[in-house]
Amino acid sequence: MIPGDKTAKEMSQSQHRQVWTQLTQRYLADLPKQLQAMRGCLDRGDLVQLQQQAHRAKGTSGTYRLERIAEEFALLEDLARRGAAREIPPHLDRLAVLVGEAVSRCRHD
Repeated sequence: MIPGDKTAKEMSQSQHRQVWTQLTQRYLADLPKQLQAMRGCLDRGDLVQLQQQAHRAKGTSGTYRLERIAEEFALLEDLARRGAAREIPPHLDRLAVLVGEAVSRCRHD
């Protein structure tokens, strides 16, 4: 063990919450890049890649307990799977709003 490092057992609940918040903030900070990559997939007509990216983002968002974001990624994944390209842009826009709201909430926690 590195001096100063604490195992999960040794960390207080407050410290756990702080680490979780930091990890969530990092994830949320990366989501706009992921959304931009998904827009690029849509522009290229690569719905298979968009579906895969939405699937990963859905799972990761769920892990971070970002339920509304995970649900929207699930819709996006389904639309890409069905080839419903015209229906996708509003969902990407909605995700951008949800991410902004989550960032704001996370900063105030």
